[in-house]
Amino acid sequence: MIKKDKNLVVLEYIHLLDLPTYVLDEKGNRKELDIIKPEGTFTMASTKSLPTHFDNKVLYCLLTKIIKDEKVFTHEVKTTRYAISTMLYKGKINSGIFNRITNALEKYKYTIFRFEGKFYSQEEETVRLFSYIDDVVFNKKTKELYVKFNQQYMTLIKESGLIKYINFDIYNSFNLAVSARLYQILCKVLEYNTSWSIGLQNLAEKMTLQKRSKAKSYYASDVLAKIKPGVNEISHKSPLKINFTYNKASDVVTFKRVKKASTSVVPAKKTVMKEPNEMVPVVENQMSKYVDLFKSLSSSDQEFILDNIKREPFLEFLPTHDEKVFAFMSKSEKWKQYQRGEN
Repeated sequence: MIKKDKNLVVLEYIHLLDLPTYVLDEKGNRKELDIIKPEGTFTMASTKSLPTHFDNKVLYCLLTKIIKDEKVFTHEVKTTRYAISTMLYKGKINSGIFNRITNALEKYKYTIFRFEGKFYSQEEETVRLFSYIDDVVFNKKTKELYVKFNQQYMTLIKESGLIKYINFDIYNSFNLAVSARLYQILCKVLEYNTSWSIGLQNLAEKMTLQKRSKAKSYYASDVLAKIKPGVNEISHKSPLKINFTYNKASDVVTFKRVKKASTSVVPAKKTVMKEPNEMVPVVENQMSKYVDLFKSLSSSDQEFILDNIKREPFLEFLPTHDEKVFAFMSKSEKWKQYQRGEN
């Protein structure tokens, strides 16, 4: 986990790393984005225009200031546009940046996020409306900038426990917007895993890439052309060293952590993999053993496991109870020993 230095760290609600809170839009004129997921529909809409990568960096500047110490947060921030500029550009400032900062805050003020479905895997279906910012006041005489964050968003940060610490200096160092968005996604999913696979269409949607004119789906060549420089920049500028492969037959992209940065795509054809129908019996057999072991445990041991599953954010995204139990127990040395009969 990244060091919790209040001057360097952004606290972000973990579901909002998976769901986009800005768009990779070069023209900056999109006003609505819908993403349909198995658990529900996410909508980002604005009466102005949706926030872009620059706007998100301004927001992150402010989010570094909400931490007073490890357990105390503030939802009100007082700063100046000059101070934000120095964080963004390390002293290289011009007056045009001040207007862009004001415009960024306006965009987030007028942007609403809506989720309809199961926001948490265990809850009933709900409709949730939330935003980042409630109030923005700029004093033209003193140049002071006052920003009040949305109370519901702050409650998610303080009480849910589902937060991710993002190093602002690393995030701000990326020159490519696609690198920043990809980093947000990967720093979450690769924190506890060495690899992660996702359908190319789903990935492009999460990254808010735009389709070709009149196209119903994304062209793989377009998506891969965007991903490759993003992966290279992330590997060179952050501790997250990765490469990726693309399987054309399944239309799946797989990201893997590596010890050293890789500057090229690893061709999928060079990777020898078992056919899906060969893998399924093995996985199902392993899962059934751990599920049977879980059922044989005492109620207190079962409660211990279920409580720990709730504290592991990535497990919440697994679709079934058995898969969550299998994922947790198979990674725990204690339960591996039980399964081998050593305890």
